[in-house]
Amino acid sequence: MSSQALEETTTTTTEAPLQETTTTTTALLDVTTTTTLTEGAFMMSSESAPDASTACSLPIDVQRYHTGTSAEPAAGDTVTIDYPPVSGFDGNSQWYRISTGVIQIFSDGTVMAFQPCP
Repeated sequence: MSSQALEETTTTTTEAPLQETTTTTTALLDVTTTTTLTEGAFMMSSESAPDASTACSLPIDVQRYHTGTSAEPAAGDTVTIDYPPVSGFDGNSQWYRISTGVIQIFSDGTVMAFQPCP
């Protein structure tokens, strides 16, 4: 006669912020783990500036998403308003503040340049 532990796994995903909750239950153990997923989410300024030095003083106050693999967008990534990405963010070739500096974004959402703030 053999005995086996029963295991049940439930995964739930919610938006803003994206979270994944996994609950595993066995005969001997009950564990719940919640992990916040970045999935390209980052914070940036909702306002823009025509140059990098002015953008460095803008407040960071809105969440956006990007297609890159880093925590924040880099040159060549696309910035979007939604996740999963549907269309690019119209950056109008302006500069926007992010936590590590400023980025210049094309009208199709492509990040043109990054500069650190002093």
